[in-house]
Amino acid sequence: RYQASRKRAAISAHNANVRTIEGAANMYIADNEDSDVTSEEINGGDSDPLKDYLQDPPVVPKGTGDSNVKEKEGEFYTVTIDKGEITVIPEKVSDE
Repeated sequence: RYQASRKRAAISAHNANVRTIEGAANMYIADNEDSDVTSEEINGGDSDPLKDYLQDPPVVPKGTGDSNVKEKEGEFYTVTIDKGEITVIPEKVSDE
């Protein structure tokens, strides 16, 4: 039970992080005519296109049980914006 609760909490945190990054990316698009971004790490550094839109860059949580998320656990997310289409890596995870 405890392990299942931890997994659900990690998935919820991860999906919330993805939604937050998507919201920041939408604000970035609204503020920048040439808004295309090619696969940038969201780390708060100089090359981070969303540094002005996120107070603290989120880190991928551990324990979701998803293989796509597992390989980036403890690292920063990556965002790509192509013609207004936002892609966050790793993507949202189903909590089923």
